[in-house]
Amino acid sequence: MQGTIVRKAELDDVFDVLVLCNAFCKESPRQYGKFNNKKTQANLEGAISSDNTEIFVLEKDGEIVGMLAGLITAHLFSDVTMATELAMFITKEHRGGMAFARLIKAYEQWAKDMGVNLAYLCDMEGVQNLEKAYNRFGFYKLETAYCKEIN
Repeated sequence: MQGTIVRKAELDDVFDVLVLCNAFCKESPRQYGKFNNKKTQANLEGAISSDNTEIFVLEKDGEIVGMLAGLITAHLFSDVTMATELAMFITKEHRGGMAFARLIKAYEQWAKDMGVNLAYLCDMEGVQNLEKAYNRFGFYKLETAYCKEIN
């Protein structure tokens, strides 16, 4: 993909990433409640400014068409540090090719640079099965998460 780069998001990118977050929620098989624009914007701004959170944007010819947000935390039971993907989304027309790989590689390099021991990626049920793609990058299935609405 010529003219395509992955870079760390800046505060000037918040609106474009906010649009991607909204699209992500619309495409998700289950909503996480009503999309809260104001809260999401504040969370994005906080993530960009934080030392243990990073948002990567996929930019094609100057337009932001994808994102991956990650968080670094300490493991509860050991000295292991973990990078956890909080959200990843690429617009439908830009999926395929190297876009996905570029985001994953940027996330992985960031985790490595931050001294992380384990990097986690998510695969949301009902959207697209990413297990084979993740396996190609050396990620393996560790656990399955379950969710229940409680209200």
